[in-house]
Amino acid sequence: MALKDIFKPTRKAQIPTNTPQKIQNYSQFNGVFYLNQNTPIWINTSNLVEIGRQFETNPVLYSVITTGANYIANGRVKLRDVNNGEIITQDNARFNKSLKNNQIIQKAFNLINNPNPLNSRWEFMQNYLVNKWLFGNAFIYANNSMMETNIKNVSALWNIWPQYMSVVLTGQYFSALKQEDIIEKWVWGTNAFNKNAAWKPSEILHRKDVNISISKQEDIIFGKSRIEALNKPLSNIKLAYESENNVMQSRGARYIVSSGKDDSGTVPIQPRDKKEILDELGKNYGLADGQSQAIVVTGLTNITPIDQDIRKLGIFETIATDSMAVSNAYHIPHDIIKYNLTGSTFDNQDAAEKRAYQNAVMPEYDDLINDLNDFLLMRDFGYEYIPDWSAVPILQEDIKEKALANRQISQYYKELFMANGCTLNEWRIAVGLNEETWGGKRMSEMDESEITVILNRPIQAPIE
Repeated sequence: MALKDIFKPTRKAQIPTNTPQKIQNYSQFNGVFYLNQNTPIWINTSNLVEIGRQFETNPVLYSVITTGANYIANGRVKLRDVNNGEIITQDNARFNKSLKNNQIIQKAFNLINNPNPLNSRWEFMQNYLVNKWLFGNAFIYANNSMMETNIKNVSALWNIWPQYMSVVLTGQYFSALKQEDIIEKWVWGTNAFNKNAAWKPSEILHRKDVNISISKQEDIIFGKSRIEALNKPLSNIKLAYESENNVMQSRGARYIVSSGKDDSGTVPIQPRDKKEILDELGKNYGLADGQSQAIVVTGLTNITPIDQDIRKLGIFETIATDSMAVSNAYHIPHDIIKYNLTGSTFDNQDAAEKRAYQNAVMPEYDDLINDLNDFLLMRDFGYEYIPDWSAVPILQEDIKEKALANRQISQYYKELFMANGCTLNEWRIAVGLNEETWGGKRMSEMDESEITVILNRPIQAPIE
């Protein structure tokens, strides 16, 4: 079954016979938005290509998703030695002589900072999140030179366009023990390229949004775009902008000049007088230099203003209300997007940015980094990526508070360990470090050499 069949409406809207032909033509496409005689037809979300067009044409959707993309691109990484918990920053790797000679450390930082010949770290992370939030699926291809996918063999990482990705399945699911038991291969292709690309499951990192629809086999693999649930507010936003443009473009008359009345009744305006009034208004009155803003008439004349206040149409309220539904779907506070009519204070903006990082961007980034550790088999080579938000000024206060709390926890466990109240590994785990193979002992159970190691290498909580 084709993807377009899955989302085909079960009942076609009846188009009134007096509907203009242009509108009737549009209505033949699933989901194109128009209002015909109280019959709503929504924007097209029948396939991922059409969903991509919504991102390109809807300013609210574009603002929400690119805000998240810009925020996630601020995330960086450090490395942690899985054996001793040592935290390695990029500056350490660049200037420390022993670390400069460690090929795995250098490769790990280079791959993140320069993922491929065309993208910087910033661009790569932006593209990743746009794909994930827009299409509900993100695919990262690892160029491993036909070898095992790991940090040593992978030379480049590429974001793959989800709207052109398909999958060949084995037919197994519940009995599968590994990814290859379910997925035979990934296939990607578009008319922009001469041939399709096919990749093994181990070459693709796939991350997705929730999909509870099971109408075809591929649904167990692919996530569902949030745009489908946002169809109605996005449609309303589209219509609101179109209406605003139409009103501004086709303003019509600003006022009516009509005959006045005296005791004998209405005095008609003659054609010659009408021409003179229009000429006089166009040349001598207005806001330009040399024009008067006061109009003086000699005859009996009524002037009736025509109200063109666009606010009374409720267009701005529609955009504000429906943009809130869009921003909520991505956990981006509405104060950041600024489509609300009341405005926001500096403090509100500051708090909103923190919430955006903490509720939307950081969980997404942390989960991606953890998946990259597994995808690249980082821990098999003794290291793992850990997220680093120290370059984001608005998060510094929270990072300092966390570091202070970690130091206090470490001090507490140190005193507990010295009093023989806990094992070394309990102390290490409490501050976020991995266990030592010999650390399952209390101080009284250790020999002198082990105690010397601890004293010479104080246990510090990692600042992530």
